[in-house]
Amino acid sequence: MNAAHSAARDHRIDLVRGFALMMIFINHIYGNVVGELTTRHFGFSDAAEIFVLLAGVASAFAYYRRYEAGQTVSTTVLVWRRAGFLYTAHIVTTMLAIALFAAASIYFADPSLKTHINIPPVLKDPAAGILGLAALTHQLSFFNILPLYIALLAMLPAIMFLYRQDVRLLLGVSLAIYLFASFWRINLPSFPSEHAWFFNPLCWQLLFVVGFCWGDMWRRGKALPPNRVLFWACVAYLVLSLLWIRLDLAPYFPVYSGLGELWGFSKMYLPPVRLLHILALAYVIAMSPIGGWLRRVGPENALVQMGRHALPIFCVGSLLSMAFFILRTTTGESIALDVAVVMIGIAIQVALARFLEWQAASPAGQVGSKLATGFVAATPPVPPPVAQSFAVRGVALPPA
Repeated sequence: MNAAHSAARDHRIDLVRGFALMMIFINHIYGNVVGELTTRHFGFSDAAEIFVLLAGVASAFAYYRRYEAGQTVSTTVLVWRRAGFLYTAHIVTTMLAIALFAAASIYFADPSLKTHINIPPVLKDPAAGILGLAALTHQLSFFNILPLYIALLAMLPAIMFLYRQDVRLLLGVSLAIYLFASFWRINLPSFPSEHAWFFNPLCWQLLFVVGFCWGDMWRRGKALPPNRVLFWACVAYLVLSLLWIRLDLAPYFPVYSGLGELWGFSKMYLPPVRLLHILALAYVIAMSPIGGWLRRVGPENALVQMGRHALPIFCVGSLLSMAFFILRTTTGESIALDVAVVMIGIAIQVALARFLEWQAASPAGQVGSKLATGFVAATPPVPPPVAQSFAVRGVALPPA
């Protein structure tokens, strides 16, 4: 990768996205002891929140310039084409996961392997199950993030329309939908099972919208406003959430149903405690020396390369995590095995990312990349003024 290309991109987005992908891979190997070291054990939010926030940021860079310039129809088609790529990737990955468990159940002569990750409804009634998979109303466990992303992209043209009118209008509508869905527990239905979407798009859209607004500020060269009181309030909240998780204080949280899902820690509805945690984390990183440190990371970093090729890395990582889950289930659990499968899985993903980087650098690969722009998440270019706006602030924050 040449220097000009490197200077034209902000690798922090890819770096953090790659980190989130690694956390998702580890957490999806259910029961793996290494999972105790991932972000979800140190705060209220986890890698899913990071991924959705960055998806909003990247969407502003990838699509809004064209939309704002008046290319509303072509941009909408581009957005929905990307959603189509994601849909294809999700269906293919889902079917391969089912085939993986089916093959394992035959090879190990263990029918119980077909009872994991929400496969039984598909096998119990294949007609209804296949219909549910195709309509995204039935999702395998650990394969829920792409349907959420597809739903968010389906909303993106409306998000850009409202944003072009007034950012306050967009945030107001988004917040109203979030509050209404959370209070009344409104979610998209599942079929054929009688459940609902694991990630409720009506609630998670608020985080995506916040990321989109932040991304457009970033694109225009505007920095987040520094505020000492807000900064230290965010730090305090992050420390509180860390102590809450590490000391296991959840049993002492009072039960109250009067606010619907706005009260509690449900990942499905993204309650305020989780939403505020990821926003506080993002603000602290942006306004502290961490933001400056991350900026020094170059394009050759393994996590950066994983983040640049997020979709194929996610799909391969998801299948690897299921394969390693089957391995743990059939051979017995051990710390040595847990560490080994995590290291092997990360090594495979890094190798894939480096291969995709090498392929993209070739003339034929550059043509292929242009044809598949909807398949790989966009990474925003950042001019020098924006980079300075995210410079090390730390204790140099101006008074509130």
